Amino acid sequence: MPQGGPISLILLNILLNQFDKEMEKRGRLFVRYADDVDLFVRSEKAAAIPLVVTFTKHNQVIKGWINYFKIGSMRLFLKQFGAWLQHKVRVVIFKQWKKAPTIIRDLTKLNKAFNNGFNEGSIYKVANSGYGPYRRASLNVCIFILSPTVLETPNSKENRPGLINPYAYYLSGIKFGIYN
Repeated sequence: MPQGGPISLILLNILLNQFDKEMEKRGRLFVRYADDVDLFVRSEKAAAIPLVVTFTKHNQVIKGWINYFKIGSMRLFLKQFGAWLQHKVRVVIFKQWKKAPTIIRDLTKLNKAFNNGFNEGSIYKVANSGYGPYRRASLNVCIFILSPTVLETPNSKENRPGLINPYAYYLSGIKFGIYN
């Protein structure tokens, strides 16, 4: 799906509408401009809770959406949508990390944990680049370190589910004959 296309704005508002309602219901202070969300909390622990809620609701919406439109052929769209969604999640992660030392620490930790093989210099360049979070999330180092495998892995410390891959979910339904 091309960035800035009319369908991307519609899908974005559909997905983030539930997020907006949930934040208002909980009395959270937040501001959303199109795809950017600023959420104001008192601590890092408090910041992790909305991410858990977002991942859970996101997964529910994607599963429901795929199950509802299962009769159509959505392979190409879901492949593109999954890549777009993963990029948006990487942007949110970089916005949470904010500063270069945090980016270096967390990217290095993930690089070692998932054995990606990037050296410290590559990670240092990403952390200290003058790019914003959107462009930074598009760099090869970030795409490989924050890969779909990493994003799909649940975080037991924060009790956060992994992000569902829409394309893989759709293909699993086809494999078992659910979407025929």
